[in-house]
Amino acid sequence: MLRYLILMIPMLAIGCSTTSSGVMNYGNNNYSIATSSEYGLSQAKKEAVTEANKFCSSIGKTMQPVSTDSGSEQGCIASTSITYDLVFSCQ
Repeated sequence: MLRYLILMIPMLAIGCSTTSSGVMNYGNNNYSIATSSEYGLSQAKKEAVTEANKFCSSIGKTMQPVSTDSGSEQGCIASTSITYDLVFSCQ
């Protein structure tokens, strides 16, 4: 039984992660990224801000947050996933 449990733990961890919608163009120099993480709000926020900074940097500009929102949703294997939405512009 213990061997079975030890083998299952890495498989469960693989299914749980931080996901991102990627950058979505809202028009008028406004963009959005929606992230979801089972590792907490700080990880979801880190992923969104990192992606936004990379995107703006790739076009030679600096990311400026416009608005944020966070919440929770049902995650994998009966856990709760934290969501973080970032609307930003590139200046």
